[in-house]
Amino acid sequence: MRSVTMKSVLWMCITCLYSNFLFAQNQTLTPRRVQKLPSILKESSGLIVQPPHLIWSHNDGDNEPMLYQMDTIGNILKKVLIKNQTNLDWEEICLDTQGHLYIGDFGNNNYTRQDLAIYKILNFKDSDSNAIVTRIGFRYEDQMTFPPAPSQLYFDAEAMIAYSDSIYIFTKDFNTQPYTGATRIYAIPNQVGNHIAKLIHVFSTDNGWNFYGAVTGAAISPDHKKAVLLTYGRLFVFSDFTGKEFWKGRVQKYNILPILQREAITFVNNCEVYMSCESESSNPAALFSLDLCQLESDTASLKTKMAAIKATSNPIDSSIIIEISNDFKTNNFKLQVADPAGKTIFRKTIALEERKIILPNALFLTNGVYFYTIYSDEDDFNFSDKISIQK
Repeated sequence: MRSVTMKSVLWMCITCLYSNFLFAQNQTLTPRRVQKLPSILKESSGLIVQPPHLIWSHNDGDNEPMLYQMDTIGNILKKVLIKNQTNLDWEEICLDTQGHLYIGDFGNNNYTRQDLAIYKILNFKDSDSNAIVTRIGFRYEDQMTFPPAPSQLYFDAEAMIAYSDSIYIFTKDFNTQPYTGATRIYAIPNQVGNHIAKLIHVFSTDNGWNFYGAVTGAAISPDHKKAVLLTYGRLFVFSDFTGKEFWKGRVQKYNILPILQREAITFVNNCEVYMSCESESSNPAALFSLDLCQLESDTASLKTKMAAIKATSNPIDSSIIIEISNDFKTNNFKLQVADPAGKTIFRKTIALEERKIILPNALFLTNGVYFYTIYSDEDDFNFSDKISIQK
């Protein structure tokens, strides 16, 4: 459980909402809102779908040890009380292929917990209003002090998946000093008992801003051909992998706007995912949807369009030349350029016949990385890249 005052950081997104400069070459997504969550789930922290469209969620720490079933319009249909455990800091739920459900009681905001656990409910679909769980306890193999040094403040987790004979736990890097922006992937056996969580991989998420680098949810598709990691404002989609090491497959990184306290993600089927966010300030807890199959198609189209745009420097006068191929059949484009601080310094509408734009040297007052965006309202095309200026 983490209290995040999103209002204090939303102002940082004004520039990216306005110009989309700050995230070069990452496609930006706006998920479809499915429903507002019931008020009882204002701190929704985990999410699964019981086919075809029954949704289960729970609140995070200091709430009842309760699972809630709802429909796609937000009606609570069923409650399951976990009788033999408390909710110290529930952060995630997931299902395995046998229909067993797992509850991740491993929130560790202060990095001092030594009672981390995952609770398992056998044959979850048959559960009545009360359930008895078995306990899978664990500790991280490389956490030796409680709390650890500032450079090792990454022993908090909000995401897991149950895959084959193992449970994979993804840590949430939010407070390391200096900030490293990575999730550490640990594995424990899918067995009752106390285990050592083995570090098997470290995956870089974002070393610039923790709201993009802190992993809050994970899921794997029913056919085990896709996996996803979620942060407050970013989605990682893994595909084309073999075996259990999905992080070795192809990875696509997307930015998600607006920035919300996104806490959970699950697959509805092999294409669609649901995401939930907690209630904060003026944004109520809500459920959102994305179609990953459509996303892949859109990304392929975007890459084709990106190949039609290139920026080169003129060595004679240090100006920048941006060219758009005639193969790109759009009547007009808009161009914006921002300085290293994200401030817009140039705007231009580009007519169909004008496919070559020269940005004069005088635009670039200081050395550094500048950002340009070319977009078209006609086909919802938006491409950002960066220009390194060294005079």
